[in-house]
Amino acid sequence: MLISAKSLNEVSKVLYIYRRMIRTNQELMRNLEEEKNTYEMIFRKSEDTKNNIKITKENITLEKEALENYLANREALLAQVKTEKSEFTTLLAEIKERIRQIQPPGLTLIGEWDMVATAYFSGGGGLSGNGITAIGFRARKGIVAVDPRVIPLGTKLYIPGYGEALAADTGGWIKGNRIDLVFESLEECYRFGRRKLKVYLVED
Repeated sequence: MLISAKSLNEVSKVLYIYRRMIRTNQELMRNLEEEKNTYEMIFRKSEDTKNNIKITKENITLEKEALENYLANREALLAQVKTEKSEFTTLLAEIKERIRQIQPPGLTLIGEWDMVATAYFSGGGGLSGNGITAIGFRARKGIVAVDPRVIPLGTKLYIPGYGEALAADTGGWIKGNRIDLVFESLEECYRFGRRKLKVYLVED
């Protein structure tokens, strides 16, 4: 069958249009693929962002709980400090009042210890056995033996019912809050015996 020139031209036009449509469709497909990839990337970023936001929220929640616990502990500690300060202030006031009541003339008392006191006879050689104390003084009334870890040697003291004293001697069994007072006679030692009392620190 013979095809006229006119028919050939029409076929050529149809083929041209068809090829243009194919190229257009291919470009559309590429564009759609690129858009799909872009949307997928945006979606992944969105998911990552949501996950990060979730993690951030969880971290914020944990940090908030930690901060609340810290503040609660701090408030409890402050309350405890206030209570202890109040108790210390009350105790200090009581000590000052006791000191004021027994304040001997010419002495300034600035502290106190609760002690267990015993007595020893100056004529018996003292705790060292030779009548000389640990810091070289003669054992006599007014000299007391102490534990230097509690009351340093050389400390001036005041003991109600005994008077002024100097921490000048030690003893193997004088440990902790123990004190041994020198008396001039065995009779005084026996009469004094063993008792609990307060020993006051004298301002030097």
